[in-house]
Amino acid sequence: QVNLVAKEPGVLVLWEDVTDATPVETPTLEHIGLKTASIAGINVAVIAPALGTLVMSLTPPPSWVNYIYRSADVRVIHPDDIEAIQKVVASEHFGTETSPEDSVSTQVRLLATDGSYRSVTMSFHLYPGELGTGLVIGSFSNPASTGD
Repeated sequence: QVNLVAKEPGVLVLWEDVTDATPVETPTLEHIGLKTASIAGINVAVIAPALGTLVMSLTPPPSWVNYIYRSADVRVIHPDDIEAIQKVVASEHFGTETSPEDSVSTQVRLLATDGSYRSVTMSFHLYPGELGTGLVIGSFSNPASTGD
């Protein structure tokens, strides 16, 4: 079990060993679903909207996204898009009790490996449970020009 909490200046990760007496058999349906999404060009990641970054990739990260960066002032999500994401996930239509599977979408620019930002439509889904304070699940397709 992993607890992720977005906090300035980064993300706090707390690992808990909740090993069961019977190990999970792989591949799980979740693993198969994420692999299928990746093959279809759909990327899924845990996003920290307040920090403008991808916390953890749930599918293999696309090769064109510069998600490994060495400077604290570099944001994977374009700084001008962070406020828009925060507004979208704070809206009354996001993660309502009557339909928590509903998602909201907005255009987001992601830092590419060539130093430019590439625009994608990112859908945001409620992070399940209370473990992911300040986090959301984001999904996006690869831009047509990346070939990825």
